[in-house]
Amino acid sequence: MPTLSYEKFANTVLYLLRSCPGDTGKVKLVKLLYFADFGHYERHASPITGVDYVALPMGPVPDNFEELFGRLERDGFIRRESLPIPGVARPMEAFVPVGSYDEDSFTADELDSLTRVVDAHGRKPGNALVKLSHEEQPWRFVHAGDEARNGKRIPYLLKTWVRDFPNVHELAQAQQYIDAHALA
Repeated sequence: MPTLSYEKFANTVLYLLRSCPGDTGKVKLVKLLYFADFGHYERHASPITGVDYVALPMGPVPDNFEELFGRLERDGFIRRESLPIPGVARPMEAFVPVGSYDEDSFTADELDSLTRVVDAHGRKPGNALVKLSHEEQPWRFVHAGDEARNGKRIPYLLKTWVRDFPNVHELAQAQQYIDAHALA
């Protein structure tokens, strides 16, 4: 089971914040972290940060992310800002990098994975990344739309194990077939 490396987590957050254009809100940041860790796990059988992820209604998030971001803020890595969003009553909680990431803390493969995430998702808003995260099989497998499963850990192994997990439409078709042919 992977173990959280606070140094690697801090450097990953700084890398993502420095590499993504524009403001990066909390929702966007937690999704980018998920895509970085689980994408790297899928290709290299190990995550970048080692943080545990849990299933919440808005998708996968680092376990205790508020505590982790608070520590990053106290340690002087990031600063929080409240930014107004046109047409939305509630402001966006954004993060600003205070320091620079240490490139030497990453392997070449980890930097490649981070670059892939920034290239694929760095310009997308947080709400678009929430939708994408809902398509991720590990989150779907653990959460399954059941609010009682909020906060359940999402094992990294699911990224490779459920690669061919049926989608919602395939499951519905299978259920219709079972019902029509009295197989249950």
